Amino acid sequence: MNTIVEQQALVNSRRPWNTPVEALKEKVDLQALAWCYINYDKLTLKKQKINCEDVSSEVYKRELKKYIETFTLEKYPIGEKRVPYTQGVLNEGRFMARTPLSLQTITRQIRHTISRGHLVDIDVVSCHPCILYYNLSKRYNFEFPELGEYLEGGKDKFINELMTLNQDKDKDYVKSAILSVLNGGGFTKFENPSEWYKRYYNKAQEVLSKIVKHLDDEKPEYKLIAEAKKGKDYPFLNGSIVNQLLLDYENRIAYYMRKYLEEKGFTIVSLCHDGLMVEKDAKLDNTLLSNLELYIKEESNIKGIKLKYKEMDEGFHIEPLSLQAIDKEHKVFEKTIDYNDYHILKELFRGGDDGLSKIFSHNVKHIIKTVDTGDFSGYKWNKDTRLWNSLSKEFMMNEITGILLPLIRPYIDAVNNMDPGDEKKALKKEWTSIYKYIQSLNGCKNIWGKARTILYDERFKELLDNISYFYPLKDGYKIDLRSREVSIRTIDDFWTFESPCSYIQGETEDKRKIFKYLKTVCCEADKEGNDLVADNEAHFTKWLFKLFGYCLTAEVSDRRMYICHGRGCNSKSVIMDMLSKIMNNGYAP
Repeated sequence: MNTIVEQQALVNSRRPWNTPVEALKEKVDLQALAWCYINYDKLTLKKQKINCEDVSSEVYKRELKKYIETFTLEKYPIGEKRVPYTQGVLNEGRFMARTPLSLQTITRQIRHTISRGHLVDIDVVSCHPCILYYNLSKRYNFEFPELGEYLEGGKDKFINELMTLNQDKDKDYVKSAILSVLNGGGFTKFENPSEWYKRYYNKAQEVLSKIVKHLDDEKPEYKLIAEAKKGKDYPFLNGSIVNQLLLDYENRIAYYMRKYLEEKGFTIVSLCHDGLMVEKDAKLDNTLLSNLELYIKEESNIKGIKLKYKEMDEGFHIEPLSLQAIDKEHKVFEKTIDYNDYHILKELFRGGDDGLSKIFSHNVKHIIKTVDTGDFSGYKWNKDTRLWNSLSKEFMMNEITGILLPLIRPYIDAVNNMDPGDEKKALKKEWTSIYKYIQSLNGCKNIWGKARTILYDERFKELLDNISYFYPLKDGYKIDLRSREVSIRTIDDFWTFESPCSYIQGETEDKRKIFKYLKTVCCEADKEGNDLVADNEAHFTKWLFKLFGYCLTAEVSDRRMYICHGRGCNSKSVIMDMLSKIMNNGYAP
C-alpha cells in the first residue's frame, strides 16, 4: 500500500518539471545598481512591487538598499548572490524567488540597467496564449478563432486598435489586459473596446468555463488553490483555475529549457516565469534557439512554442563618469571595502569598534544572522550539525576573538620585527592595546553591539523551519517528502532542528518489528465493533501510512489534524509519543 509520500513521489516521477529548483547565482553590475539607488528619487518607474504587492517609493528604496547589501564582491564590480526558489501550494504554480527583490522580481528598468552587457533574456513568445490555442484546444476539443487571429499576425494590429480607442492606456497595459482575460487577473473591460476584443472576451469566458468542467474531474485541487488565493466569490475564478494548468505547462517548458541550456554549457542566473536569464554567450544565436524549440516540442509534447532572446536594452542611460564617481562620492554599500588589502585592514583594526565590527561582520556575514534588537537574538550556521543554532552569550567571546585574533597577528608580528626605537615602542603599545581589547569581555560586547546591526536580517526568521516538502533527518541529511530522495543539508535549508531518525528504503527487520508492535498495542473497530487490526491488516496499514504521511507533509494545504479518542489502552499515547520522537520540533500534539 502506497504512503502519501510514495504517491507524491510517483506523481513527481512523471512531472520532473515540478522537482525543487536549486538556488541560482545571480550576477549584476553593482556600480549600476548603486547608481539606481543613489538616483532612485529621480527615476520614473512603471512598477514598484514587493512580493507582488504595490509599495511606496520609500519602502522600495529601502528594499533596494538591502538587495545591494546581499551581494558578495569577490568579482566586483560584478556582484554575485545565491537566490533560492520555492513553489506554491500542493506543488503547483510558479517557482518564485524567496527574497523580496531578485532579478526575477525587480522592476524591469532596473533589471535591464544592472544586467546590461552581461546577461540576456530567453523568453517564450506569447506563452500562455500559445499553450491554450495550440495545445489545450485539442486536449479539450474547443475552437478559439479570436485568439488564433491574435497569435497569427494580428497581435500588433489589435493592440494598436485598443490604444487608439483608449488613449489613456499604453502598450504594456493593453498587452497585460489581453492576457489577463485568460488567467483570471481581475481585469475589467475597456471603456471603448474594439470589435475584435468584444468577440475575444466573450469567447474566452466560454472556453474557460469548458476547461474548468474538465479540471473539476482531472485536477480538483486547482479550484482549491484558486479559491484560497482569490476567494470563492471572485468574479474571474475560472481564469484563475485555468491559470494553474497554464502554469504547469509553463513549468514544463522552462524545465526543458534549463536542461538543454545547462547541457550546452550556459550559465542560468535567474528564472523569469516563462523564460530564463542567462549569461551572455556567443553561442546563443537563432540556430540554437531553433534547436531548443525542437527539443522542447520533442521532450514535452507542447506544440507551437517560439523563443526569442532579448538584450537588456530597456534600462536607464548611465554616463561612464557617473559610474566611476560612485564609490568615491557615495558610500552606498560598505562591502566595497577590500578586506584582503593589508593596508585597508590595518586601518580598520585601528578604527575602534566601528572598524573591528566591520572586520568581524565581513568574515561571518554568511553564517551569522541577527533577527531582533536583543543582545543575542540571532542564529549561526553550524557546519558540523548542518543546523542554524541560536546565539548565546558564550558565542560572543569565542566567535569574536576566534575571528579577529588570527587576523591581527600579522600586524603585531610586523611591529615585533621592527628595529628597536621609539616608533617600535609606540606601535607595540598601540597594537598590544588593540589585542587586549579584543580579548576583553567589554571589548567583545562593544564590537558585537555594532556588528549585530550590520548582520541584521529581518526576513531570516520567517525562513527558519519553513521549507515545504523537505524534512531534516539525523546526521545532517534531509529527505524530499515527495521523491524520498535523501541528500545533505546545506546552509540554504534553514533548519534549527533535526529528526533523530534516518530514512531506510525498502523492507527491513526493524520496520517489521515496528508494525508488529503497533498491531499488538493498537486496535481500531469498525461500526460493528470488529477489531480491524486483527481482521484486516491491509486496512490498518493503509490508515497508519495515511496518518504518518499527512503528518510529514510539509505543505500547509496537505496537513491534517487528527483527534484520537476512545477507551484507555488503545494506543493513542503510543502513536503520539512515537510521532514526537520521530519528528522532534516538527510535531505539535
